[in-house]
Amino acid sequence: MRYNAGMDEAFDPYYVWLGIPPHEQPPHHYRLLGVALFEPRSDVIQLAAQKQIAHVKSFVVGDYAEISRRLLTELTQAKLCLLNPSKRAKYDAQLRAQLGGAVPAVIPQAPSTVPGSAVPQSGPAAAPGQGATANESATASRLAAPALPAHGSQQGADATPHAEGTPHAGVLQTPPCPPQRIWTVGADPDCDVVVPAPPVSARHCRLIQADDGLYVEDLSSTNGTWVDGRRIEGRMRITTSSRVTLGRRTPLPWPQELLGAEVPAAARFVTIGAAPDNDIVIDMPMVSGHHARLVVESHGVYIEDLGSTNGTGLGSPANRIRRAKLDPADIVYLGSYPVPAARLLEIVNKR
Repeated sequence: MRYNAGMDEAFDPYYVWLGIPPHEQPPHHYRLLGVALFEPRSDVIQLAAQKQIAHVKSFVVGDYAEISRRLLTELTQAKLCLLNPSKRAKYDAQLRAQLGGAVPAVIPQAPSTVPGSAVPQSGPAAAPGQGATANESATASRLAAPALPAHGSQQGADATPHAEGTPHAGVLQTPPCPPQRIWTVGADPDCDVVVPAPPVSARHCRLIQADDGLYVEDLSSTNGTWVDGRRIEGRMRITTSSRVTLGRRTPLPWPQELLGAEVPAAARFVTIGAAPDNDIVIDMPMVSGHHARLVVESHGVYIEDLGSTNGTGLGSPANRIRRAKLDPADIVYLGSYPVPAARLLEIVNKR
């Protein structure tokens, strides 16, 4: 992968950013993520991938923005492959076949770590195939990596003001416990949970079920993963009662295996705000672009604030709420702008 970004020579992001020289390109997944060839531990792969992705993300603004986004896609694909047991088994089998069976079935030891840390010391420019022979590593590093998708392959774009998309402060970068089950979510048909909606990226996010709870992790999506009206960055602990959306408005459909027999009917959302892409447009100065939304569930209609500037009130502007069930007699305040709940419920019933 080399690009000419208007400079005298073609720019090589593998080499310059990740320390992968030309004779080791295109890199296989393990080399790309900077871990040992056939590294057996998923937590080592996870942390190494996060380190590589964070490093490449630092270049998303500037002359190499497009290159950075495309390399982020490749890193994410490598991470998803190696953290999915079935996909990894298939990939490893193909890799071993190309190596002519010279590589042992398991590399028993993980890379050395800094005392008290699970982060490998190797870093982005780690040698390929730690734990394998130099000849095997050199051979594996020249195996073809998956082709990079063209820039813009992630689908759609939310009209979301950046000020309302501040990353959630409660983000957890890694779960304390190893994952039991992982579901990838996105518009790509290969995802475990397929959501073919315009704001949803090809591989948008993933759900991680661990011994200590459930996590959602954004996968560098275009429009973000949102929890309870706030855009998250990286990984965050959630529950099945959390309001998770792909972009501002597309609800995350929970996998049936996760909810078991308690799969609720899908909620409907009606967005309210000053921006023209809302379902109910109120073009008033005190109303935010994406101010609030109505959530239509089997047992009632709720109003939820979406992190608006002036807040959402029930009964009075001072009685600010985050989520409340609507009664026809209520008055909803978007900032200081009053809207009868009966009118909102009438609109919902007609949709």
